[in-house]
Amino acid sequence: MKAIIILTLLFLGKAEAKLGSEGVGGGDPYAIEFVRIGDTINDFLSSSNLFPEIEREDFKTAINNIRNSLDDGRNKPLIKFQNNEVYCAGTSKIGCVFSDNTINVNRDGWKNLNPKEKIELVSLELLQILNFTGRYTLAQSIGNYSKEILSPTKNPQKLSCMSIALERALKDARRAYPSYLAMVPTKANYNDIEKTDGVFKNKYEINIQVTTSDDYIEDLTYEFKFLNKNCIK
Repeated sequence: MKAIIILTLLFLGKAEAKLGSEGVGGGDPYAIEFVRIGDTINDFLSSSNLFPEIEREDFKTAINNIRNSLDDGRNKPLIKFQNNEVYCAGTSKIGCVFSDNTINVNRDGWKNLNPKEKIELVSLELLQILNFTGRYTLAQSIGNYSKEILSPTKNPQKLSCMSIALERALKDARRAYPSYLAMVPTKANYNDIEKTDGVFKNKYEINIQVTTSDDYIEDLTYEFKFLNKNCIK
């Protein structure tokens, strides 16, 4: 009888230890929300021709690694929401990626963000993990599509031609000046419809003002043409 009791206690102790180790880090609703937003951004990128400089598989891998770290209690979670301030290079921020690719986020700061700002923050931290230069402007650009990201349609490629032209201009400007300090669109015009060999195309002109690391300002002009059927005027 004593042996049975001892074996029972040992079994219960092992079961309790196992139950206590499951889901470590994965039960935080804010961490779950972070991953869910990362998934919606990934779905949008995978079904859109926007932001071609972002490798889809790399982005997907980054968010999956975070999810797996939350699901596996044996590993240290790659994302942590904390009540105290998050310091990044000596500056207090809502979120920061550290050298081991772990992300720390201030809980109160996250709660006060609107959906667009959360998309921007998730994008920013994931782009940091992917070592993107110019990630702040890129994350803000992704945030501009928050409506499409949060409410996907059956044909997400059917975005406005102006939005696509603006994003392509920003991409070309980032490529021309990878170490820029600031990048601001100053003009976006619809120029007209061009007909060439019976094909109609919408013409758009985008001006981007770039400030470089030595405070030099450059005004860039880009022109893009789109088939009428490929985007919404």
